[in-house]
Amino acid sequence: MKNFDLILENCRIQTTTHQIDADIAIKEGKIMEVARSHKEHHAVKQIDIDGKIVIPGCIDPHVHFRDPGFTHKGDFETESKSALFGGVTTVMDMPNNDPRVDSESTLEFKQEAIANKSYVDYGLAVEITDANCENLPEAFAYKAYLDSGRVTYKGLQKALKSLEGKVVCVHAENFGSINTKVYNRKKPETHSLVRNVTCESTGIKKVLKLDIGKNHLHFCHVTTGVGLGLIMNSKTHNISCEVSPHHLLLDIGTYATWGAMAKCNPPLKSQENCQQLWAGLRQVDMIATDHAPHTRDEKDREIMSAAPGFAGVETMLPLMVNQVNEGKITWQELVRLTSHGAMEVFGLTEKGEIVAGRDADIVIIDNAQTRIVDPADLHSKCGWSIYESMELKGVVDKVFKGGELVVDGDKFYGKKGSGREI
Repeated sequence: MKNFDLILENCRIQTTTHQIDADIAIKEGKIMEVARSHKEHHAVKQIDIDGKIVIPGCIDPHVHFRDPGFTHKGDFETESKSALFGGVTTVMDMPNNDPRVDSESTLEFKQEAIANKSYVDYGLAVEITDANCENLPEAFAYKAYLDSGRVTYKGLQKALKSLEGKVVCVHAENFGSINTKVYNRKKPETHSLVRNVTCESTGIKKVLKLDIGKNHLHFCHVTTGVGLGLIMNSKTHNISCEVSPHHLLLDIGTYATWGAMAKCNPPLKSQENCQQLWAGLRQVDMIATDHAPHTRDEKDREIMSAAPGFAGVETMLPLMVNQVNEGKITWQELVRLTSHGAMEVFGLTEKGEIVAGRDADIVIIDNAQTRIVDPADLHSKCGWSIYESMELKGVVDKVFKGGELVVDGDKFYGKKGSGREI
């Protein structure tokens, strides 16, 4: 007889290739066995999952938890709690904080500022600039904002030459193509002309001409069929890309309802581009939310001064489960896009699969339930959602983090500071 801390019985486990009806045995935060039955073994606690869908804890490789510097709209405690309620157990946080994380000292400042706050495991990205491109600190990953003017292609090339075996993430909108002259203050949708299709495709083309050496090049939030095609035609084992839910599910028509609240970078594109992203989704490595909370006051302004971005870490999985139920993707594709792909690209070998030896980060989905997105039910500090009033089939029922039940319906049992930096 074997002894375990917890056995999850009657699970319908989804993998990237098939479905398994089995039990999951957990001990000391790790998955120990996945087997048809564990009735001959002993566990301190057993939970009957009753045939519900079971997937690995989601990995969101692109979030802005706003800590430090902008904690009035989000911080590592509130946003990581929001993540857990959405079935996300691991995140990578971006470096555009205050101060911006672009040196060893600012990285250490951020680490100290968020210490003992997070409910989820997290990696921290360091920003690449022309000033630091040849003197970058050791980090989980790196981010180049080519739309910011803080880094040029020459600077990015220098960084790629100085790094080895690292993941370099790129916001590939070409700075020189951003045309603010086309703004019409009365027409929020003109933001999508400021950063148009050519802005993205030009950036991607220029990046693909660089020598990435022994690094891994990762394209963030691809929004266009042209951009995705360029990446696919050049794709090797060390090039990957992500797509965000809002670029799949929202388009320029969203401005008619939400006005400048729908502003994001890269901006929403045409319905045709949405369809092209769906058509190429099997070639996309992962879904990433670009979770970027802002207060209503920061958003509800004329288009030129409205802050870009919105919260999404808590709604990502329900949105994608709803797409499974609408027949747009399979359960196997959902697992690949929400955990397995990011696990492979970022080398998260303890995450991303429900197999022996991995962290017991597990999400239970009740696919019989339907829920309407209500900001009052969400947990981001910003207090609103671009997906408000959407009806979604399939809800996050339970979440286990390191073998501990942290979300059970609307009940929360997470321990602040239990998330570790990876």
